[in-house]
Amino acid sequence: LQHKNIVTMFIGKGTFGKVAKCKDLLTNKEVAIKFIKKNLEEDGEDEIKALIEVSKIDAEKYNLVKFVEWFHYNGHFCIVFEMLDKSLYNIMRGRDFRPLSLKEIKAIARQLLVALKGLKKINMVHCDIKLDNIMLKDHASESFRLKLIDFGAPEVILGLPLDERVDLWAVGYILAFLYTGFPIHPKDSEYNIIKTRKTWEYVEDDHYSLSFDKLKDFYSDKTQAKEVEKFIDLLKQMLEIDPKKRISINR
Repeated sequence: LQHKNIVTMFIGKGTFGKVAKCKDLLTNKEVAIKFIKKNLEEDGEDEIKALIEVSKIDAEKYNLVKFVEWFHYNGHFCIVFEMLDKSLYNIMRGRDFRPLSLKEIKAIARQLLVALKGLKKINMVHCDIKLDNIMLKDHASESFRLKLIDFGAPEVILGLPLDERVDLWAVGYILAFLYTGFPIHPKDSEYNIIKTRKTWEYVEDDHYSLSFDKLKDFYSDKTQAKEVEKFIDLLKQMLEIDPKKRISINR
């Protein structure tokens, strides 16, 4: 790859293409290279434009993946990033989706909110924050030190203009998942709007829909009852149905 990177193994794949773990022969460091499928060239261009904007702020300070460079190889867009560890999804799957401790969830929440503040500085909305797009930097040495990845999502979903409030809702959704061990879908949330797509009718999944009051029963350590109450109150504000009433990332 441009005679400077050696692929050591492929570590992921998706609709976009593949991700490989590589060694940079000039720096002797490991990097991750995302190979965009040839028929998705426009998506590759959009992601590179987004990453150039992200590069204008301190990726380390704002918990965002570090973009190194991009190039063409055999007709593919290739995007080079810093090498990261496992995704938050893989961490949860590895523990059979057992809920995290409140301390761990708070650490994750703080880092994700810092990431959103960074994106707001450059007027960017991620639009695709999920467990797969939250990577651990090095879980063995820095437990739950996070980086937000994947800036290739469209700026508009279903023709709706979006701002950071949709990202804030997504973070709240993730925090609730980490707290319970399974997804909750608050009524009339963006999740259900996107889920129903064309009909705009609310489709409720009774198995996953929970009241916020019931969430208090999920945490077994009763000595942290007040902290749990504060956390659930934060979730309520983040998962507020009306985006205009949703809590701000500056609070």
